[in-house]
Amino acid sequence: MIDVKEINDPKAPEFEGFSKIYIESFPPQERPDLETIAHRLTDRISRLFVGKIGDRVVSIALLYALKNPNFVLLDFIGTDSQYRSQGLGTQMMNYLGETLKSRQIHLIIEVEDPQYSSNFKQGERRIEFYRRLGAKILENVPYLLAPFAGETPTKMKLMIWPDYGQLCLSGSLLTELIYDIYQNLYDRDRDDPFLNSFINDIPETIQLI
Repeated sequence: MIDVKEINDPKAPEFEGFSKIYIESFPPQERPDLETIAHRLTDRISRLFVGKIGDRVVSIALLYALKNPNFVLLDFIGTDSQYRSQGLGTQMMNYLGETLKSRQIHLIIEVEDPQYSSNFKQGERRIEFYRRLGAKILENVPYLLAPFAGETPTKMKLMIWPDYGQLCLSGSLLTELIYDIYQNLYDRDRDDPFLNSFINDIPETIQLI
């Protein structure tokens, strides 16, 4: 069982444990540098949660606050390679779920599309992980993860969680959320070619499946 703790200060000793898992879990094109994350924590733009066993950080979750106060983005979630397949990711998500539900906040989740992944089964497992928790896929929504390094975006699916019983989401609302993510998290303007390759194809009404 992990002890979950929120870290607000990048100078806290747990930030080093976060950094290790973060770097080993995500390729460079999918993650901003640690200095950027440190600034976001200091500015209270991001919230960092770490799961500990004893003094060791074994799981991490980073949330990014969107301008719409009813939504946050799951920026990253990961587990120490020596502690995987032990349910620690589920424990972390359950903790986050209680935090979100207390304020009726929706979590937007970016998940690599298995159809375009180098490891289809791994991609399917990630989606199933969130589905078991009750997350829903935003049906027929095209989405690209803009690269932080290199020039190749990653094709993704968007999911939403917790399940508050809604059956659909407004396309105009999602469009504004994506503009926010691209401009303020990815540091790309509204003329960005990756953004404009899909933003106009978002359905007017999005079914949650």
